[in-house]
Amino acid sequence: MGRATVLVLFFIGLLSACASLQQSAKVQWAGTYSVTSITRIPDAESLTGMRNEIQGARSVRDSGQVEGKLGDHIGVGYRLVGGTPGEKILLRAAVTYPNGGLTNPDNGRTLQHREWDQTCVVGKQCVIGFFFREPWELKAGTWEFEAWYGSNRLFQEQIEVVIPSNDQLVRRAIDSSRPAANYVRELEKSSPAHFQRRFVAGQRAGEFQPYVTECLRKIKVFAEANYPDEARGTLYGHVHATFALARNGMIDYAIVERSSDHKALDDFVIKAIKLAAPFPPFPPGSLNEVDQLVVTQVFSFVKAEPSDSVQSERESR
Repeated sequence: MGRATVLVLFFIGLLSACASLQQSAKVQWAGTYSVTSITRIPDAESLTGMRNEIQGARSVRDSGQVEGKLGDHIGVGYRLVGGTPGEKILLRAAVTYPNGGLTNPDNGRTLQHREWDQTCVVGKQCVIGFFFREPWELKAGTWEFEAWYGSNRLFQEQIEVVIPSNDQLVRRAIDSSRPAANYVRELEKSSPAHFQRRFVAGQRAGEFQPYVTECLRKIKVFAEANYPDEARGTLYGHVHATFALARNGMIDYAIVERSSDHKALDDFVIKAIKLAAPFPPFPPGSLNEVDQLVVTQVFSFVKAEPSDSVQSERESR
């Protein structure tokens, strides 16, 4: 009797092992994507101490080469093949960062590779991705995304992130129809020398990151202290704002590049930026030859609530 029981248990274990070998995944897209909501969750293993849980991921550009911009998501959308529809499968997600990894200037930590557990439901979309929230996270090079089931690698996708040059960004602003374009045209006409020394944040980030981080931290303090009661818990969205700083720390201009579709949120972001001024003067060193520092930042107002979505984007920081 005991011997028969051992044989039955062994047979069940063998079936389970065979099932694991049959598990596979189909990549649906790789590149940039949009989401409908983001929930920030503490995660001690990440570079920022937080990770993202997302909902409503949708491919924006399915391409192996993308332009890195603040506020963008990059990653891979996939579905599990094999198993019972609706079955939850525990996977291991991984992201490898380019060129020596990422370093958080706030805590000095560096990561070259990040792994985490991800539960995916058979038949539903899953996402392994990264959100460019801070300037120091914008890094050119090859980003690698993987999913593992036990010792079996389900896929390995690479995305080449390209960071445009200063000249490309400035010229693009001039040629575009965004609100900043008229300002840049007038600036070029009235003060060519000043315009030529204009520096757009997002390039050579390591040289000025501590200064930009301090400015953004100051804006956050003023934003949290002056957040309008009528918007709290009722309005959500992402405000893409650009502001320019002079050498003395004063604001040359602050504009909304992309609206949140809520005028109250758009106006509040500009107000918070102006309330935080003046900022410290440019520090000595790499900014010595810069007359104007232009910073674009995404200010996110999201509903903080638990998410049971299987679309899980975790900040591998």
